[in-house]
Amino acid sequence: LEQDNEEFVYLISPLGYYLSTDKYGKISCEKDIKCDNCKFYLETNKRDGKWAFKSFIHGYYFAGLGDSLHCFSKQPEWWTIH
Repeated sequence: LEQDNEEFVYLISPLGYYLSTDKYGKISCEKDIKCDNCKFYLETNKRDGKWAFKSFIHGYYFAGLGDSLHCFSKQPEWWTIH
């Protein structure tokens, strides 16, 4: 997790690539430089401390399970941070 400013974050793989999404909600992790498709708003759930990631450019939430990840959910999916 890399913070851009007080509003945005980037999700980075252990190999240094940025997670990004396209207008169809497809997730990839191939960008080696930051771009608007890589920016996410970080939202926190005040009740339990879980996090949700909302695409800056497309306005949908990062969601899914296992290898079936996407970014076209209109409702937040809350993630537990380890």
